[in-house]
Amino acid sequence: MRSIAMAISLAFVSGCTELPNPIDAQEIQIVVRDRQSRPVEGALVQVGFDWTHFQARTNSDGIVTLPGDVGGLRASIAKTNYLPNVVPRLYTGIYPLYESPRRLSQIGSIAGTVTRFGPGELLTVDYGGTYHVYGYTGQSLTEVMARPLGDSAVSIRAMRLIGDTLWCATNSRGIHVFSLRDPRAPRRLFQLRITGNLWPFAVTDSLLIVGDGIHKGPVRVFSYHTDGVCAEIARVADHYVRRIGILGNAVILLGNSETLPVVLDVADPRHPRIAFSGHDPGFDKGFFSAPHIILTPRTGLGDAARPARHRVLMVSEQAEVSVAGEFAADAWITAFVPGGIAYGRNYFDANTTCLLQGSMATGFTTVATIAGYSSDDIGGSFPPFFVIDGRLWELKDP
Repeated sequence: MRSIAMAISLAFVSGCTELPNPIDAQEIQIVVRDRQSRPVEGALVQVGFDWTHFQARTNSDGIVTLPGDVGGLRASIAKTNYLPNVVPRLYTGIYPLYESPRRLSQIGSIAGTVTRFGPGELLTVDYGGTYHVYGYTGQSLTEVMARPLGDSAVSIRAMRLIGDTLWCATNSRGIHVFSLRDPRAPRRLFQLRITGNLWPFAVTDSLLIVGDGIHKGPVRVFSYHTDGVCAEIARVADHYVRRIGILGNAVILLGNSETLPVVLDVADPRHPRIAFSGHDPGFDKGFFSAPHIILTPRTGLGDAARPARHRVLMVSEQAEVSVAGEFAADAWITAFVPGGIAYGRNYFDANTTCLLQGSMATGFTTVATIAGYSSDDIGGSFPPFFVIDGRLWELKDP
């Protein structure tokens, strides 16, 4: 299954089986068919960029008619649970769209960002500060309760669940901390009255590290106590940071290519030092999966036979960094999920989200897709269940 999927998604041929019509034709007609030559209904055909962009879906016969002036432009053909086909130059013709090896089945929609995902129960908090509890099975999703966390716990930009303790960073009202020991009755513990942009952030038993997710700015280090008293004790200027991870004394900063990564040593938290600063123009994203930092390649395929490679860095608790190797994948990977599953975006069609299977030793291959959605962050996971694009899905075999 792996070799078949890799061949399809790496060498995905546009495969027009009819002669192209002239570029100045009044209309062009696209026919989309699966591996058994059956029509594919609801396939999204997107052509061009910016002011030349046009999109439409195929009908029950797998046919869509497009304006003639999009003829010869680059196009993508995609549908959930199919491997997208990107066509360098689109003309009238028949184009293949093959099903993915596995499929995602939608169960229902949720509100908010997942804070805890367990067997049969899903906890979320939305931007307005409402806490939701859902019960779910493979066939249904039910909201069990919804209640505000508190008057000032609103405009929530980022969250961290550490054990049973939920940390919520707001736009302008500090960081609020709650106990979820009883998930049906969240209890406020304390509030840290910190100003400025408060995401991304990371927490230890006594330290809070805060980046600026909007601008290039200082990374601030705070000491805090559970009575709500906190104080800034250090800052490191200046970094653009989208994600922060912690392992022992190592604080991992991940942002754009200039911050891929920066690792701080906070053994002396009042005097943090930059232990490692990496910059490689071949990579422009990264994520932390302890004890590894995964760097995502800037471009997609090197050629049709060789996928681009993700780089693996090893981080120690003493903030030492070394190159551990590389692995191949047929999509940009932006997160790992338990059970040998990765999450990312298709190389050819960045508006297609992918679930992949494999390992860093063998590489990763796309096994299921969601068309028309693109984000570097997965909503939540408890395999085979996933929250993506505000919806609960189950990953199944055909």
